[in-house]
Amino acid sequence: MLAALSCNSNKDRGLREEYTRNIKHQDPDLVFFAGDQSYDHKEHTAAWLKFGLAFREIFRNRPCITIPDDHDIGQGNLWGEGWPRFGDVTKPAARQFPGWPKTISL
Repeated sequence: MLAALSCNSNKDRGLREEYTRNIKHQDPDLVFFAGDQSYDHKEHTAAWLKFGLAFREIFRNRPCITIPDDHDIGQGNLWGEGWPRFGDVTKPAARQFPGWPKTISL
């Protein structure tokens, strides 16, 4: 069985105990996080650590796949409405946002 999740809101900053409890009860063979694990566009590293902390019991006992999406890299709605406000799309993000590659390549 596969458990698929996406869009892990940061609004409440909770540890997702109800999610992990329900996922553990279903006991999937694989867990797939389909992007937007973090919506924090300023403290990326802290938000990713929080994601890992929240789902640590799931990660510990079964294979998990995570793929990043726009919010995970601090570029909210990059592929939807509003993306031009993040700068010149003809330039790589590394030149527009110094320090950004260091944050996401940890």
